[in-house]
Amino acid sequence: DNQSKIEYVNPVISKISGYKVEELIGQTPAIFKSDLNDPKIYQDMNKTLAHKKIWHGEFINKRKDGSFYWISSSISPVLSANGEIQNFVAIQEDISQRKQAEQNLLQAKELAEQSNRAKSEFLSNMSHELRTPLNAILGFAEILEFDPVLDKKYKSSATEIHIAGKHLLRLVNDVLDLGKIESRQLIVKEELIALRTLVDQCLKLVAPLAENKQISLSFKPIKCDCTIKADYT
Repeated sequence: DNQSKIEYVNPVISKISGYKVEELIGQTPAIFKSDLNDPKIYQDMNKTLAHKKIWHGEFINKRKDGSFYWISSSISPVLSANGEIQNFVAIQEDISQRKQAEQNLLQAKELAEQSNRAKSEFLSNMSHELRTPLNAILGFAEILEFDPVLDKKYKSSATEIHIAGKHLLRLVNDVLDLGKIESRQLIVKEELIALRTLVDQCLKLVAPLAENKQISLSFKPIKCDCTIKADYT
């Protein structure tokens, strides 16, 4: 009625809300109200109905057992002969399954975006690790190409290595340039590594690159047999 007291409900409401029909007669729709809705929804509903217009909207209701369900509602004011509001008629549909499906799709989308960000960061983080050994291969190949005492056959092979290496480096650059750092989910496998061996390998990798740019390298040998815990690559 115009005091918001329920005068009639059909039996379907019992299946949806858990309340018996007789429990609802004389109550107000606030019996279904949950605290999960934006207060602006109710403000908009009251304002629309006060202007004698039909209100459409969605909100979360609460069942008798305390669980929640989504409702799509259409509420119409019923006017008397002199144009005053005497009743309200509400037609409601339980849309919980649709809302759950929408939530599932949203979660799937977020997981896909998260996976894409992890892939992009992995590619970006691998950039340096892939380029460094490739540049070392190119450096060694160049040294062999211009070695005056090397046999022609081996020089030709070195040239092929150099050409193929540059092609591979271009491919790697093309792939890695697509990766943007969007998340931080790189898997690191830790193990004990001999520091002396690690430094020696690093020096061998960068030595030809330094030589090409006329940069000298100096290194004071490690005296202890130190180990570190790190990812070997």
